[in-house]
Amino acid sequence: MNIASHLLRVSGGGTSNLRTHAIDYLLVATILKSAPSAQGTALSELALADIPVDIGGTMTEPTVRPDLRGILKSQMNQKFKDTLQNQLQRLINR
Repeated sequence: MNIASHLLRVSGGGTSNLRTHAIDYLLVATILKSAPSAQGTALSELALADIPVDIGGTMTEPTVRPDLRGILKSQMNQKFKDTLQNQLQRLINR
C-alpha cells in the first residue's frame, strides 16, 4: 500500500483474511515538512518522522497502535545516518 500527499506519506502492507476477518498490517507513516516551494526536492529530505503503525485484530474490531520497536529502530538508524554524514563532512573539509 502506498499513499502520498504533500504532508504525509504512508507505505506498508500486510494480510487480511476474509473468512476469519483477521487483519495484520504494518504501515509506516512519514510526516513531511510543509514545504510547498520544495518541488524537485527528494522526499527523504523532507521527512520529519517515520512512525511505524501496527494494525491487527479483526475488520470489525481493529487494533491500531504505534510499533514502539520500529520507532526506536528508526530513531537509531537516523542517529547513525546523522553521525555518518557528520564524519564524512569532516573528512571532506580536511
